[in-house]
Amino acid sequence: MALPMENSDRVWVLLAKKKTGEASGAELLELDRLMKQQELRGQTSEVIDKVWEVPLDVNPELRIDIQRDFPNFVDHFRRLTS
Repeated sequence: MALPMENSDRVWVLLAKKKTGEASGAELLELDRLMKQQELRGQTSEVIDKVWEVPLDVNPELRIDIQRDFPNFVDHFRRLTS
């Protein structure tokens, strides 16, 4: 069952807030509910955790231009959740 696009977008917003420590208790509950609807709880959290932990400047080829590359990153994960 795919999440509607607005819910998929909301998952990514809530995941970002969780990873930065900015999510409220209510937002964490909402994230948990949305991820259970899509059965993404472990899978998506694991991917985000791994991406979050990797230093991006270890390899010059991995350095990103946030303005150029972030939209592609978001599109890729949206395809994974739809």
